[in-house]
This record gives sequence, structure tokens and C-alpha cells, in this order.
Amino acid sequence: DRCKARTAPTSCPWSTSNRGAGQITGDNSDPINRLVWGLSDWRGPQVHGKPRRVIGYLNPHDAHFWPTRPPIGFVVPSYGSRPRFTADTRDLAAQMIAHQYTDGQGYGTASPRATARSAAT
Repeated sequence: DRCKARTAPTSCPWSTSNRGAGQITGDNSDPINRLVWGLSDWRGPQVHGKPRRVIGYLNPHDAHFWPTRPPIGFVVPSYGSRPRFTADTRDLAAQMIAHQYTDGQGYGTASPRATARSAAT
């Protein structure tokens, strides 16, 4: 409990999920959701029945292996364009809190880029 009181207030765990070059298959909602709820319990009491201070990372193309998702915010990657959502991922669209636009390599001259100098100012 002493460790919990000291570390929980300053961290926001995130559950990153991707198919691992096709090695992960099937519905993995149960273990991923248990991780999310476990991290939430570590963070403190739920807020209106929702996990507390836990976010997810999920590509809409990989959503088939996490089809039953908890009510958390998601970072959604889609390099070079806006994420595309299907009927099966509309909840993901509604829960998206951030869009990862690039992997750091950049996508064209219009993509947002940061340098150490511009990020520091």
C-alpha cells in the first residue's frame, strides 16, 4: 500500500495492443480487459463505473483481436492519414483521444514534425 500511494498518483498506464506481425489471433478481449481493469484498480477507485486513468493504443485494423473493449480513451495510429473506422470500430472512433500520425519517419511535407529545438521552445 505504501508503494501504491507513492506511485499511483503520477502515472497513467497504457495498454498497447497490436497483432505482433500476425502472431496474435482470435479474441483476446478477456486478458487485455483484465489488464486494463487491474491497472485501474491499482490507480484507485473507478469513476462512474469506468476504468480510472488507463488508456489504450489500438489500430482499427487490429481491432478484431480486442473486439470487446472497456470504456477508456484510445490513441489510434494511422500513418499519413486519418484513421478509418468500420461499423465494428465505431466505439473506437468515439473513444479516440489522440491520433498517432507518424512513426517518426514523417509522411510528406505537410506532416507535423518536431525537432529537439522546436519541441523545447
